[in-house]
Amino acid sequence: MRPDRKPTILTLNPDYFLLSRPLARFIYRLARKAAGDTTAFYSLKELHKRSGATVPMRKFRQTIEKIVETATIIAT
Repeated sequence: MRPDRKPTILTLNPDYFLLSRPLARFIYRLARKAAGDTTAFYSLKELHKRSGATVPMRKFRQTIEKIVETATIIAT
């Protein structure tokens, strides 16, 4: 909620819907939410917890690495 008591609405770039991996979409939303307000740092363990992933940490890390390797920046 903003100081003027109006709710903030997260807007998404249309290219967001081109992201094929659910985890990539989660990371985009998490980064988009933090953009402009603060600097956000998340450990791999924290990302694993926040995403609700049920895969073992090793598999989660591998998936994150694949997302980073193929990442293209989506302009907002």
